[in-house]
Parts: sequence; structure tokens; C-alpha cells
Amino acid sequence: MHAITDDRVCRLSSLLSEGKSPRDKRGKNVPGNAKPGVVIDAVKSHIASFHVKTSHYSAREYHYLDAKLNLKIMDSLFTHDFPELTVSYDYYLHIFKENFSLGLAVHKLILAVVVKS
Repeated sequence: MHAITDDRVCRLSSLLSEGKSPRDKRGKNVPGNAKPGVVIDAVKSHIASFHVKTSHYSAREYHYLDAKLNLKIMDSLFTHDFPELTVSYDYYLHIFKENFSLGLAVHKLILAVVVKS
């Protein structure tokens, strides 16, 4: 009957006699590429440790990091501060984009040259 084995019928009938419903046991394993919570918390706390500036002349309040910082520098500082944790730049960028709505400031000299042009 439609590829239902005797073992499955036996298991279902024993569950029915006990008054239990069958449980789906798929998807219970932890993914192989999942990072532990300690690593995620370390990356979040590292990003949050940087000084954040607030915009002054806009209708909406924007938060951004200093112009001397970029994500490559922040990632290299993280690997220097936490050598025991292995976090790739892509994963660091992923945590930054998913959990923080921070912009990166532009150097005032570059902005002045663009405005004058």
C-alpha cells in the first residue's frame, strides 16, 4: 500500500494504542556552519565598543562611526583582541549589517573636494 512499510505501521499502531501522536524528528541537528553564542556576543560587544557619533544637521537622527574607521580595520582589531575566536571578515560584516544601523563617516577633506567640483 503506497510504500508504507510494516515497521512504520507497527510503530504508528503502538503509538496509537499508547494515546501518543508521532513526533517529527527532522531538523533537530545544529547546522555545521553555526557559530556559538559566545562568538556572536563577542563580535556584537566589540562593534558596540566603538565611539558612535550622531548627525546634527538632518531631519532624522543618524549614527555613524569615525571617519578613520572602516570594517577592515575593525575586523583586524577584533582578531587582535580575540585571537582564540575564528571569525571571518564576511561573518563580521554580516553581524555588523544585521545588528547595527551605523554608517561610516566620510573624511571632511574628500567631502570638500566633491562639493567644490
